[in-house]
Amino acid sequence: MASSLPEHGKYTLKYHAVKLFFFQMIVMGVLSTNAYSQARYTVGPEDRIALKVWDVRNGDPYQWVALTGEFIVGADGRLSLPLIGEVPVAGLTTGELATAVGTQLKNKVGLSTTPTASVQIIKYRPFYVTGAVQHPGKYEYVPSLTVMQAISIAEGMRRARDNSRVERDVISGSGDARVLKAERIALLVRQARLNAEISGQNSITYPQEITQQATSPAVKLAMQQETSLFVGRREALDAQLATINQAKKVLQSQLTSLESKDNNIMRQLSLTRKDLANVNELASKGMVIAQRQISAEQSVATLEGGRLDIQLATLKAQQDLSQADRDIVSLTTKFKTDALSEISTVRSRLDENQQKLATATSLTDEAKSFSEADLTSDDEGAVEYIVVRAHSGERVNANLMTRLDPGDVLQVVVRKNTTPPASSRASTADQ
Repeated sequence: MASSLPEHGKYTLKYHAVKLFFFQMIVMGVLSTNAYSQARYTVGPEDRIALKVWDVRNGDPYQWVALTGEFIVGADGRLSLPLIGEVPVAGLTTGELATAVGTQLKNKVGLSTTPTASVQIIKYRPFYVTGAVQHPGKYEYVPSLTVMQAISIAEGMRRARDNSRVERDVISGSGDARVLKAERIALLVRQARLNAEISGQNSITYPQEITQQATSPAVKLAMQQETSLFVGRREALDAQLATINQAKKVLQSQLTSLESKDNNIMRQLSLTRKDLANVNELASKGMVIAQRQISAEQSVATLEGGRLDIQLATLKAQQDLSQADRDIVSLTTKFKTDALSEISTVRSRLDENQQKLATATSLTDEAKSFSEADLTSDDEGAVEYIVVRAHSGERVNANLMTRLDPGDVLQVVVRKNTTPPASSRASTADQ
């Protein structure tokens, strides 16, 4: 019978059989995946999903391009989609989410049939590990995650440190703290000197933190250096101001002399003008020669020119005196401005120093605690695994094979073993 079929018919039957097989496999895979997703997982904030929406128009498939792509569930458990808007999705399975998208699109656009949607989780919201692990924190979730795998992701259980390393950490941290403390002392002393310069004090007033350590050689040296700098800067400013004040005295003396000269010329000019008036009266009567009249007029002009020169010199001296006053103000202002600029930098460095010192002290204390504490291998105590479920907040006692869901918090707790070893108990009994 088989030989009676045409050759191309055999291939056609075989093609359809293969096609049917793959179709069945795909359907089974989709169904099993959807069943697993619906049974195991519901969508929540920070999930990234891949969405596709399509329907059939005139017998041809039509894809809604605006709704095809990747979307992230917001912190409020809603999915913001084009055309549709906000869709509450928290607590829905991927199948329920697909149905909700299709239904809401139908109602929003006014379609006669419900479009088909498919939803796939491409990135799950994170899970968290706390407690006795190497690196507690937030990690990206992977499907079928177990407690054992989560601990492995956190790089395993916390391990006791090597004593030599702990000692190095303590020494290094203590050295950093000493350097930072010395830097802080220097900055506080400098700040006190700058405050004295800004306020115009004749001496430096040091804060209590410095005066309490005044007998320390390092503090004493810092105070001596800043005091010398304070005195040197103050003397330099006073010297400049003294030079300008001396110049002002010269100018004021010059103004006094010019004023005296101007008064003398005014008296001479008054007499000369009277003489010129008499000469002019006699000349009008023909009683003096013209040369006498000309000589009197020249004397008046000469005196008036001299008085004008004195006025110009007086104006120049007054201008120089005003410039000297401006120089005094400029020097004083620059002195304070430089101090204000420097103290701003010192305050910033003090804040930075305080943060670094706190960090160094904390690290040193932590290293010391590791050297003193009895930490953390599995044989030193009982290990407990507690899972806090994200969807309900329920605390579940778990084991290494317990499954975790996205958003769950895994707490790893080591209970110290207070029972003495068997050898110790035996020796105690012998006694």
